Amino acid sequence: MQNQTEVWTENWQAVELFCQMGTQWRVGAGGAVGLDYAVLFHLFDLQNIDKSKQKYLLAQIQVCESTALDIFYKDKKS
Repeated sequence: MQNQTEVWTENWQAVELFCQMGTQWRVGAGGAVGLDYAVLFHLFDLQNIDKSKQKYLLAQIQVCESTALDIFYKDKKS
């Protein structure tokens, strides 16, 4: 079963970027640890995203990343 959620218009670009990063997770012995930001910054450049907007998008994507990690490891938390 897939969950659905509403995305506010002002967050849509960050969600799209996060989805594009779907295969760009850094992985350690215990599993995913975070996104590869070098790839994210490359996406910013490829999509001609203004430097002034990149910091804001990075913060939004980090919220998505943190939430995803919580979901990945929800069964491992005590």
